Amino acid sequence: MNADQKRLVIALCVIVGISFVVSASLTFMLTPMLDDLGLTEDQAGTALAIPSIASLLIVFVVGRLGDRIGHRRVLLAASAPFIAGAILVAIAPGMAVVSIGLLLTGAAATAMQIVALGLLQTSIPEGRARVSAFTSYGMVFPAVYLAVPVLTGWMVGVAPWRIVPVFWAILGLGIPIAILKLIGLQKITLPVGELWTPILAGVALAGIVETINGVNDGGWQSAETLCWAAVSVAAIGSCALLLKSSRTTSLSLTPLRSPTMLLLLSGVALVAMANTLTYVTLGLEYLYGLSVLGAALYLVPAQAAAVVGAKVAASWLMRHWGTGRAGQIMLAGFALSLLTLVAMTATAPLILLVISSSLFSLFGFGSITIVNAAVMAGSAEGQSGMVSAYRGAASSLGTSFGVVVLGAAIS
Repeated sequence: MNADQKRLVIALCVIVGISFVVSASLTFMLTPMLDDLGLTEDQAGTALAIPSIASLLIVFVVGRLGDRIGHRRVLLAASAPFIAGAILVAIAPGMAVVSIGLLLTGAAATAMQIVALGLLQTSIPEGRARVSAFTSYGMVFPAVYLAVPVLTGWMVGVAPWRIVPVFWAILGLGIPIAILKLIGLQKITLPVGELWTPILAGVALAGIVETINGVNDGGWQSAETLCWAAVSVAAIGSCALLLKSSRTTSLSLTPLRSPTMLLLLSGVALVAMANTLTYVTLGLEYLYGLSVLGAALYLVPAQAAAVVGAKVAASWLMRHWGTGRAGQIMLAGFALSLLTLVAMTATAPLILLVISSSLFSLFGFGSITIVNAAVMAGSAEGQSGMVSAYRGAASSLGTSFGVVVLGAAIS
């Protein structure tokens, strides 16, 4: 990896790491925020849902923009709403301003994650440097979740909750600095074209995901589920009509015409679906009577194992066996590691849950790192942003199905 590539990878890891800080810390500031603002638990659920819905709505739009006007420009543009959203949450007098702030930070964070992966593929398309770049990128998520929950738990214990969004804003200021100092200019100025089809695709994706969540929360016949289902059907129908009636559209279906790409995207969804750390956290809190901060501390080994899996194990396997064989080995290990959960009972010792979560974190994040590299390798020239968007959509769908399936299994 040459000096320019190293600077790029460092910048993208820093930017994406900052983008994950909001989701990694939001849960831990929620209780003191509710108490301070006098909000209900239902409003808390809304606050948690807003960033994910905003993320889904813009996923295809930012993929298209990155490919047409340059990933660097989109990253720079996304830093502004991220900082603004954090400031709004920090000064919010009530739920309305909190919602707007979280909407901005959630959308901006997803934009940065989608575009950063596209830029990584465009800048380092092959060779040993690519393995190092993608495994470094893959370890960012668990590294953030290794440190930020514990840090946030400590912050809200010694200071008002508003210190957390102030922390987001301060970190956000580092995003444009990293972009301007470490990422070179891109000579890309292509017509963006219409944006209705990627917007409708994002609405459809949000509708499908929220329909799945609604089934889990209130069943098929609940008003919320039916409303989101109607939104998704209307958006899919409108998008399909535009795709059929227009000669050129911004939403490219080319990646989905490849059976290999469809298989890889299915792999992304399945790994995301089996990511059970949410339920490990709940188990630690309710089965063993731990606080939120206590649960975060017990998950430190799992997050550390995830970093090792994404960076060390995935890198070694890809260098020595190639991406295909490395993915097979990691996915097999991931499947076997999930079987350790079968041994979990209400009387199982706490250490067993910690060991189990560490094993499937190691193999799970190693697997997703390798599969992500394979997905992005299948992107045609000028389509890395759109392929990254499809990867993000597959991950979101897999996570939603995982909540339903694993929640039903546990209950």
